Order: sequence, then structure tokens, then C-alpha cells
Amino acid sequence: MWYRTRFRVLQEFRRIMHGEEEARRSYHERALHFWEGMCNAPLLAPELYIYSDDDSLTPADSLEELIDHRKTMFGGAKVRARKFFHSPHCTHLLSYPIEYSSSLQYFLDLFYKRLDNTVISRL
Repeated sequence: MWYRTRFRVLQEFRRIMHGEEEARRSYHERALHFWEGMCNAPLLAPELYIYSDDDSLTPADSLEELIDHRKTMFGGAKVRARKFFHSPHCTHLLSYPIEYSSSLQYFLDLFYKRLDNTVISRL
């Protein structure tokens, strides 16, 4: 009887390991697809990239390559970036509320004008 239990455990282990490998491969394929899409996407509106050197999900050097690529394609005036330091993923507003807000306000003032509650692009 113990060998049946052991066999089931080994089968489950193989299934889990195979599933994790598939999940890893799927994650990398999705990440590659995302980055390729970001590199090749048309510029439909001005872009502001807000990021940090302390982001475990999005490496700053990879994002900076994307930003440089987008600036080369569309011009530095239409592609802007604001880098924060020691701010984990998606916590920039919490970590730097004044700097974050002023960066966003500057970007919006630079590219958009509000008339009668209607936002129109200055592109």
C-alpha cells in the first residue's frame, strides 16, 4: 500500500513541476509579448512613464531602454519620464506625494488644455 501512496505523490510532484514550468514559460512569453507591443505601439497621445529604481516587477534599466526607444521614434518632447528612488512598484504616489503630483500636473499642463471641462490634446 505504501508504494501506491508514494507513486501518487511522485505523480503529483511531476504534474506540479510540469505545471510550474508551463507557468514560467507562459509568464516569459507574455512579458516578451508585452515589451514588443510597447516598443512597436503607435504614439496615440503624449506618454509619461513614472517608475522607480526599486521596482521588483519592472526593472528600471529595461524601462529606460523602452523610454529611449520611444523618444527616438516619436521625439523626446512627446515621451516624458519621471524616475523615483527607493519607491517599490506602484507606491510612488505614497512615497513621494508632492513630487509625483507636481510631475503629473506639469505633464498635463504641458500637453493638455481644459476648456469647459473638455480635455483636448496639444499634439
